[in-house]
Amino acid sequence: MSSTLEIEARDVIKIVLQFCKENSLHQTFQTLQSECQVSLNTVDSLETFIADINSGRWDAILPQVAQLKLPRKKLEDLYEQLPQRRFGWRMCGRIRVREAIGFL
Repeated sequence: MSSTLEIEARDVIKIVLQFCKENSLHQTFQTLQSECQVSLNTVDSLETFIADINSGRWDAILPQVAQLKLPRKKLEDLYEQLPQRRFGWRMCGRIRVREAIGFL
């Protein structure tokens, strides 16, 4: 009795994309992703990504988000939050500094 294993072409491409990413084959990764219209849609480390979000390290977050293929609405929501968060954090920092100096 023979059995066959069916694997979707998209899954094979994702495996090759993962290989390219892990072996720093950036140009091959970009070309394959573009020509096949298949996105790996991952970040290097989910824990680090979440920590960066919680710490407001947008300089680390945005380049990773740019590589993801997210729905337009999700991207709009994310970019809408960016100025609000940055302004809020800046104000919190100023308030802490003022409290430390004794202006409040």
